[in-house]
Amino acid sequence: KMAAAQEAQKTKRGLGRLLSAVTRTASQYGNHEIAEKTRDIYSANATAEDLAAAAKDLGLTDDEVAACQNP
Repeated sequence: KMAAAQEAQKTKRGLGRLLSAVTRTASQYGNHEIAEKTRDIYSANATAEDLAAAAKDLGLTDDEVAACQNP
């Protein structure tokens, strides 16, 4: 269990770093819509519905989302 928890934490940390980089880059290049969406996605209060809505707003298909869930 401990190894699984550590792996999950590692994945979460990596995802957070990736979203942070996307948000910073989008903001720097003036794409505030993407920056806002990525902030919404990684919000501590985000629900599964919030994530699904953000993915839809970003133009991601269900298959693309599913591929991210099972790397």
